[in-house]
Amino acid sequence: MNDSIMALLLSTSISAGVILISLQKGDNRGEMHRILFGDILAVSSADVWFAAIMSLVIVIGVFQKLSALSLIATHEDLAHV
Repeated sequence: MNDSIMALLLSTSISAGVILISLQKGDNRGEMHRILFGDILAVSSADVWFAAIMSLVIVIGVFQKLSALSLIATHEDLAHV
């Protein structure tokens, strides 16, 4: 149920973005495209370093808790939702 809701939300938001871009007149179309889909040139080196450090922290945290996570995922009584 949650997956289908997320799929509907994603397709609706993308289609709304495409409609907004197509309705734009003049030179604003590029700006709307950058707002909706991002601009790779706006990413600074500090942002890249921050993302790399946060990824490393998350990977280390997952590996430290890997045995506990594996137990929860494989143990039938602990894995129920």
